[in-house]
Amino acid sequence: MGNLELSATFKQELRQAMDTVFQDVEGLKLTAGYAPSLLTGFRRNLTGADTIIFAFDYQYQPQGTGTEVIIPLILRIYARSPMDEGFRRAQWELQVLQQLKSSNMPVPKVFYAGKGVHKAYVVMERIEGIMQSTLMLEANKNADMPLIGQLFHQFVATM
Repeated sequence: MGNLELSATFKQELRQAMDTVFQDVEGLKLTAGYAPSLLTGFRRNLTGADTIIFAFDYQYQPQGTGTEVIIPLILRIYARSPMDEGFRRAQWELQVLQQLKSSNMPVPKVFYAGKGVHKAYVVMERIEGIMQSTLMLEANKNADMPLIGQLFHQFVATM
């Protein structure tokens, strides 16, 4: 992971984790005789202070439908944190996003927070649009909305 590439071992582990998640979430049945699930379209989106973010798609074919389903996802890897600290941060992010979602805030659903081959990571739904961090940074520049900027800085400081 030092070169910011995802190893085949990590991708296999991630696929197995996503298979388990979507069996629970969507009742997905991956059985013999059906096309296996796939992780496709990996592309690096952003690199933050201590995270690396990839966009990718989880693809599967529901049993008996003949139709392929594609679920757009985000993978956030806590690449610059030791494993235990990264996992604590992944769990914290999961809890924060679940709390915001339960308050009807438009945030992505987190499907999984776990430990990978080398680093902790979070997998969440990929939502098209402007990232909240971009909006918050813009709001901080806008004199009419100083409170939003202050909240953003407090939020970042707790990470």
